[in-house]
This record gives sequence, C-alpha cells and structure tokens, in this order.
Amino acid sequence: MKIKQIMTHYFGSLKTTDTLLIAAKLYLENHVVCAPVLQGDSVAGILTLYQLVSKLVSGLSLDAAVEEIMETDITHLWVNEETPFADVQDLPLERLLVHNSAGQLTGILTRLELITAVHDALLEKSNELSTIVDCLHNGIIAVDLDGIVRIFNPAAERITGVAADKVLGRYLAVALPSKQEANLLDVLATGTSEFSASCVFNQTKAICNRTPIVKDGQIIGAVSVLQDVSELEQILKELVAVKELYSELRSVIESSRDGIIIVDAAGTLIRANDSLRRIIRTGADFPLAGVRLCDLPPIITEAGRCNLDLWEVFQTVSLKRDAVTVSARCPSGIELLIMATPVLDDRRESIIRIVFDIRDMTELISLQNQLEKTKREQTRVASEVEILRKKLLTFENYVYQSPEMLRVLELTIRVAQVDSTVLITGESGVGKEIIAKIIHKTSKRKGGPFIQINCGAIPENLLESELFGYEKGAFTGANRDGKLGILEIANNGTLLLDEVGELPFSLQVKLLRALQEQQIYRIGSVKPIQLNVRMIAATNKNLQEMVKNGLFREDLYYRLNVVPINIPSLRQRKMDILPLTLKFLDNCNQKYNLNKKISSEVFDQFESYEWPGNVRELENLVERLVVMSDEDLILPRHLPYYFGSTEPGDKMKLVLSGIIPLKEASELVEKELIQRALSKHGSTRKAARALGVTHATVLRKAHQYNISNYN
Repeated sequence: MKIKQIMTHYFGSLKTTDTLLIAAKLYLENHVVCAPVLQGDSVAGILTLYQLVSKLVSGLSLDAAVEEIMETDITHLWVNEETPFADVQDLPLERLLVHNSAGQLTGILTRLELITAVHDALLEKSNELSTIVDCLHNGIIAVDLDGIVRIFNPAAERITGVAADKVLGRYLAVALPSKQEANLLDVLATGTSEFSASCVFNQTKAICNRTPIVKDGQIIGAVSVLQDVSELEQILKELVAVKELYSELRSVIESSRDGIIIVDAAGTLIRANDSLRRIIRTGADFPLAGVRLCDLPPIITEAGRCNLDLWEVFQTVSLKRDAVTVSARCPSGIELLIMATPVLDDRRESIIRIVFDIRDMTELISLQNQLEKTKREQTRVASEVEILRKKLLTFENYVYQSPEMLRVLELTIRVAQVDSTVLITGESGVGKEIIAKIIHKTSKRKGGPFIQINCGAIPENLLESELFGYEKGAFTGANRDGKLGILEIANNGTLLLDEVGELPFSLQVKLLRALQEQQIYRIGSVKPIQLNVRMIAATNKNLQEMVKNGLFREDLYYRLNVVPINIPSLRQRKMDILPLTLKFLDNCNQKYNLNKKISSEVFDQFESYEWPGNVRELENLVERLVVMSDEDLILPRHLPYYFGSTEPGDKMKLVLSGIIPLKEASELVEKELIQRALSKHGSTRKAARALGVTHATVLRKAHQYNISNYN
C-alpha cells in the first residue's frame, strides 16, 4: 500500500494574507484539520486546526492574518506519493505534505488518516486470516494466554461436533467438557509442542498437532490443528483399492495368452505384456514401453518377418475413432489377428488410449480343427452307441434294471465291435452264455455260426477230437469218413468255450496255438486248416488262482484274458430280481396256460435271499412255484424251507394243485432235484455224486428237461 492510496486528495488551500476566519470556514466546509498556506505558487507553510483553535482561545482576533500563526518549518514534512505506507506509519508526525514526482503538491496525510489506514489494513488482514482459517479443511482451535478460546473454525465444529458460539470466548476446559483438548492447556503451560496425538470426538477419529504461539520470545497462546483420520482412512482404503485394482489389471494383462499393447494418444507405448514377446519376437530385447509405435523395429516371429505395421493400424484407429481388426501373415503361413480398440475420455470427445490385442490364430485354428474333428467323432460314436442300444433292446430274453448290469451290457456292446478275445467270468447261473450270444449277435460275425462247447461236460478223451476233429481212420472207433472239429465248424463265426477252467492241461497248449496262429490240425492229419474264429471263454473259476497253483497255463490265461467281462452275482444286483421274476413268471404262465401271481411278501423274501444259483436258480424256482402251488397267488408258505417257510431239516413237501399224470409229476420232481443239485454244487460231476447217479445221467437228464447254462 502506498501513500497516494490513503492521503486526502481534495483539500482547500490558504493564502498568507487570508484571515483566521477564512481558515475556520475552510476547515468546516472541507472537513479537514489542516491546510497548506500558499505564497504565489509555492507552499510557504501549513496551518492546522489545533494551531487555529489555540490562538483564538489565547485572544487572537479572527481578522488576524494566517501568516502570523502558520508553521513555516515544513521541509521535513514532505513525502513522495509513491512512498510505501509502511515507511511512514511509525513516524512521530501529525501531518505530511504529499508531492508527486514533479514536486507538485498532490495531497495531505494526517495522523488520523494514518490511524484509519492502519486500522483498515489490520481489519483487512484479520478478515483475510479469518476467511483462510474458516476455509481450512483441518480443524483449528486457538486459545490465548488465559486459556480462552479465540479461534474455533467450521472444521473444528465438524470434527468435535460442538458449535463455535458455544466455545468462543470461554475457557477451553469448560467449553469442551470431554477434555479431548485438555492437553492444549498443558502445551500452553509448558511451551512443549505435541505432534500426531490421537483423539476421538463423538466417534470421529482425529490426529492433533498442538503447538504454543510465541511472540517476542513470550508464549501468548496455543493452537491445535485437527486432522480427520476417518477421511484419511477412507482415502487409504481407496488407495488400497486402486492398488489392488491396478495389480489385478496388471495380472490380467500378464496372464493373457494374447499379446497386449497399450499406447497413448500420441502413439507412445505405455505397457505391453510378456505374451507379446512370445508371439511377435523371439528375443527379450523388444522394447515394451517408452517408444513410439512408428519407431518400433519390424515385428519378427519364429517364422520370420511379419507384414504388420502397428503404426499404420494406430493411425487408422485415430482417424476412424473406432475399433479396427486386421490380420497379418508370416512367411511360414502363421497368421496374427490384431484388434485395436480406442479408449475415449469421459466426455467421449477424444482418444486417450488405444489397446492392441495381438492373437496367434495358428493355435486357435488348430484347436478349432481338433474341436471339429472331436465333434465329428462324438457324433459318430453317439450314433453307433444309439444303434447298439437299439440292438440291445431287441434281446427280449435279457432283462436288467441295475446300473451294474447296465455297465456290463455297455462293455459287451463295445467289445462286440472288435475281434478281441473275451473272458467272461462270474458265478454259476449269472448269464455268461447270454452275454456271449449278445457279443456274437451284435458283432460283424453275426451272420456266421455261434458254437458253444462245455469243456467240463465232455470226457477228456473225447474233448480233443470234438475240438479239432479227425481224419478217417485216425484211431480205433473213429468215423470212417472222419469228423469236423468244433473249431472248424465255428469258422467265420464265434466259439464259446464254456467252463474253460475244466479244459485238460494237455489240451491247453494246443488251444493256445490255435488262438495265436488261427490254424489247426485234425487228429491224424498233417495238413493245416486256416481259421477265422472269434474266441470267447467263460468260467466260474478263478483262473488267476489256478495259474498260481499250476492248474492252468499262464500263457493261455493271458491270451484269453484280453478283454475281461465280470458279471456280478444276483445278490450284488438285487434291483434285477423283481423284473427277472416277472419275466420268468410271464413265461411260465404262457407255457402252462396259467395266470399265477406272486405276492409282495414273496418278492421281499426274494430280495433278502442270497441266490447261490443266481439267475438260473431264480428262473427254476419261479417255474417250480408256478407248477407246484395250489393257489393262483404264490405266498411265502409256498417257498422252499431255505427261505424260512419250513425248518431246514424238514423234508421238502410237494403241494399239488390238481391231479396230473404220475409220469409228469415224476418228471417235474426230477427236474427240480437236478436243478437244485446243479445250483448248489456248481458242476455236473458234483451234482451227479449228490444225486447218487452217474455223470452221464445228469447230462442226459439236463438235456431232456432243457436245463441250460449248467456247468
């Protein structure tokens, strides 16, 4: 601030010859307390109101001339109007004459004007300081030497939750009863500053910095600056979230299999991932940041230089302000797909980034071809499976419901499509022969013969000739025309070797040779016969255990066990008991022209029974119950004793439902006994011993009564 800004510009002047009355009127009209006295064009002196009044009081007449009482020593009173206010505010003078650079009188500055200017300046500074303090985001609490609150800005109100009019002018400890700022009085008393102190106001966390206010080496007050920590914590959370987002974005970019380049609006490369090196350059010296696209070296892949100009793509995107997709080809045929996408500002007026996505299409094309091939293969397999399932549904004699048998049948259908040797294992009566027939009927050999031979039902001395045949006159008692062997008869078809575990050890080596070489020699012949036979073996014995005990050739076992199919016992698939029973019941009703039914209690006992004879035992038992029960509804009392209907030691009782011929009744009982013996003992020889008859008798009777699937 300069003198000319605070001086009095308009003032009246007096002449040396003017009277004191004229001077008094000048003061009254212009509201001034002094006036310069001119003599011609120059200032001869200065007359103040104080001088005028004091002379009039002493008796001087109003008609006296001004020159008689004016102050003429005025040399030290002159000051330039450009002089700063600070240079004169402390001068011990009551008035000053102000001149310009030309030495001309331009104004008068009195002590009153100085005081007013100082007051206004102080007031202005105070207002500025107050405005600044009120606008501060941090809370400001200031006390004087007596601890009276003098400053309490709006931020302090917000943080402490206390209104300023409740605090200003009051003792701090009383104004803030929570005593959160009690330490400020300690700072005032000790003069020791306190920084980063934690305090809480109405659940608002704050950091307080408290310092004494010192002037001329003396403490005149203290001030506390409050920083709302909750805001800092929020900022910190946002910062952590931004860092996590940045880290996540960086991880996403780096984990991408595509090469990614990010450039700014000028085409300067900001970021690129490591996949870019893998796709477009073999070395690690390719620049990934800080260069312009136009300065990048040519893109080189493992296949050679690529006809890709990223700068040209950048210019196209910048011009179109839209995404661009181009492709580039390498000499070896490798193709790159480049997708460049602009990123616009919030107002969508200008491009701030362009993101390049460089993808090696060679791998994707290869994967697409593989996928199409896989789809075609799946379609073909699904079609074949559907056809095979439809074929499976045509086997009316095979009934199943359990998932165990579903897996067996699916394996059966699959293995039927190839010519691999199959070994079917399982307990007696589980249905090994039926599985073998399904394999044959669903295979490519279905037009050929299906021959089966029970290796345990033919005497050992006849089994070789049955299998391999013989020439005429080969041995005593031989047919004079010779005989075809079963292997030869099964040519271009399927041969089932049932109970292969009963095959004599001496024949096992010949069978092995026939399997391996697909040719045989008839007994008594040296001429080989070429075969084309699919071999299926079945047994209820543990061949692996027999191999360990030396009862079965190991090489033949592995030759037969190419594709093993194990049929679970009926007790392992009890879900099949009900549908099988209903099927057998329906067959018997049709066979004997009856309409028998089975009670639910019988079904319950069926499902709790162990079925040592498996499906064969179930089929025979159903026929027995249908034939021998005297009621249309088969009840638990009609069941054999081992089901709990009679004591185990009791003799089996026959229940007759009517009169039938004795021969027919005898045949029914005989058939039942043979079936039970075969189910219980597992082989025809053991059954024969239990029944007290010869082995041949059991074979003949089983054939007579059409008892199939015996071992």
